[in-house]
Amino acid sequence: MAPSTTKMATLTSQLRFSTPATSVMESSTIGCPKEVMPFEYRVALTPATVAELVNNGHKVVVQTGAGVASGFTDESYTAAGATMVQTTEEVYKTSQMIVKVQAPQPQEYSFIQPGQVIFAFFSFENNKTLFETMMQREAVCFSYEQMKTETGTTPILQAMCEISGQLAISQAMKYLEKTMGGSGCMLGTVTGMTSGYVLVLGGGVAAMQAARVAASTGAQVCIMDVCMSNMRTMTEMLPKNCTTMYFCTENLVQQIQKADVVIGAVFGSFQMPATVTNTTVMNQKTTMTQVTKAPMLVKKEHVAMMKPGSVIVDLAVSRGGNFETTQPTTLETPTFVCNNVIHYCVPNMPSAVPQTSSVSLANNTLAYVLQVANNGWKKACVENSTLMEGLMVAQNTTTNYMLSQVYTGTVFVPSMQMMKNEMTMMNTQTQHQTETSLADIKQQLNQIRTMTNMYGNFTVEA
Repeated sequence: MAPSTTKMATLTSQLRFSTPATSVMESSTIGCPKEVMPFEYRVALTPATVAELVNNGHKVVVQTGAGVASGFTDESYTAAGATMVQTTEEVYKTSQMIVKVQAPQPQEYSFIQPGQVIFAFFSFENNKTLFETMMQREAVCFSYEQMKTETGTTPILQAMCEISGQLAISQAMKYLEKTMGGSGCMLGTVTGMTSGYVLVLGGGVAAMQAARVAASTGAQVCIMDVCMSNMRTMTEMLPKNCTTMYFCTENLVQQIQKADVVIGAVFGSFQMPATVTNTTVMNQKTTMTQVTKAPMLVKKEHVAMMKPGSVIVDLAVSRGGNFETTQPTTLETPTFVCNNVIHYCVPNMPSAVPQTSSVSLANNTLAYVLQVANNGWKKACVENSTLMEGLMVAQNTTTNYMLSQVYTGTVFVPSMQMMKNEMTMMNTQTQHQTETSLADIKQQLNQIRTMTNMYGNFTVEA
């Protein structure tokens, strides 16, 4: 980020962003436009997070009305220190960084400037036009869903999965009602009767939340997964009306016929293609983040076995879905019926509760946005592996190997190679080294992050 003024970083009770206390940071302009994607009611920055950015010496530009649907007035942003502007174009033209919820939409493409840093849910693997446009506009794109910590957690995606998992059960209960076209079954416990039956596919955060909420109603819950450690954890953490079962076709057929509600919560996992060798990526794990589609677990014939009026909620719809019958829907028309089964397949479910989801999103992204604003995106990536994992596009190239395979002909540059000069400058032991292998760069990177952790300057947990 090009500095305009310099200020000392401030500390909050929640986060420590500066390196040593004497560090002087750059001042950046951060823009938050109003979301233009239909039925997207969230906002990427709340007044509270705007105040943190301003207190750390940065300027924040917010479009008029950006937070209204989430319950935040323009006056609350002004009070937090934001500069309000009228149009989306003004936000882009005056900002070095753009913080959004959804990826830029076609009407925003022409506003993007070369070198502009953009944080958003990009899902590049599902949108070739978006990917090619970001490359052509020479944007620097950090994809929330790909930002992964060294422990393997995805803090920003998990925050939204927490909400989606809970919403899945509340929506399923609503559509089970007869007035909504459902079977008329209630999930909860009624004296003298058996309770409803919920089948949850998956063992991640969304699945855990769905199972927990379903169990709290008194329903019988079955969680199916292929990871035994996940199932052990769920067995220990969830109440006794939750059981786990290994996922296979025989077990699926058995359970789906009993289910009043089926939740799909398997988002896919990375598998290295056989053609990839060590020399291809040179131990570059940060370019191997998953971009695969969700596995199709439930076929049409399985859906046809379900009770008439039962409900499917596919939380993996944005990655293609877990059901063969899945079709993306919207918050305006969230359901459709196939084989007498109601399907709820809204990709941006957290947008239904924008006040909660906006605060959660902003809280989980603030530290990353602030580190990039303080240090510039290259230095921030060197210091923080989560940011490097989330970097998808930069300097008209992709830093994600799998995207280069999805879109053949794309220029692929490992992110550690792109950061070579930055790491050399940051590591005094290598200032005079002219040629550095990727293996050496990786070692330098670990040394830099070890020193960074000694100062405790940036810690984020999911």
